[in-house]
Amino acid sequence: MERIKRLLGRQVVSETSEGRLAQITSYVAGVAILVLGVLKLGRLESLTEKELFFGLLLVLCFSTLCIVLGHLSWLVQLVKESNSERSLPTE
Repeated sequence: MERIKRLLGRQVVSETSEGRLAQITSYVAGVAILVLGVLKLGRLESLTEKELFFGLLLVLCFSTLCIVLGHLSWLVQLVKESNSERSLPTE
C-alpha cells in the first residue's frame, strides 16, 4: 500500500509547467464554451427573447469563469515561485 502511495504521489512534471498547463486549458475551455454556446443558441428556433437573453448570459458567465480561473492559476503559480525563492537559504 505504501508503494502505491509513493507511486501515485510522484511528481511527473514541474510545478511551473503544471500551472502553465492549467492556465492554457482554462483559457481554451472558456473560448470553446463561448463559441459553442453561442452557436447552439443560434441554432435553436423556438426561443423567446427572455430565454435567449438568459442563455447568452449563462454562456458568458461560464466562459468568463473559466478565463478567470485560468488567470488565477497563473497568479497562484507566481506566488508559489516567489515563496520558494524566499525560503531558500542564503549563504
